[in-house]
Amino acid sequence: MRKRMFQMLAAVVVFLSAIGFVKFQQIQTAIAMGKSFTPPPEAVTTLVAQPQQWQATLEATGSVAPVQGVTLGADQPGVVDRKVYAPGIGIVSELAMSGPHEVATLVSVHG
Repeated sequence: MRKRMFQMLAAVVVFLSAIGFVKFQQIQTAIAMGKSFTPPPEAVTTLVAQPQQWQATLEATGSVAPVQGVTLGADQPGVVDRKVYAPGIGIVSELAMSGPHEVATLVSVHG
């Protein structure tokens, strides 16, 4: 009984070792191929640019919704007297004039 168990155990070890060796060889081959692999060139489409006249404005009926929004809130008590807005950037600073001195705060800059 013990002899048969050791024979089966030896057969399983040999079988698993053979599978491990084959997988090791496959991985080594894949690594070697990966080192010499060069990706194919990127496909690029070209077009000749020509000057054209564009409409300055376009009239349409509909509604406008922002892609991104902002929520304004007070970090400290007081009154915000003025907000400085830069087109294309957003609210740049807030100027609070309440209290004993003026406080200017950089709010956000989107670039």
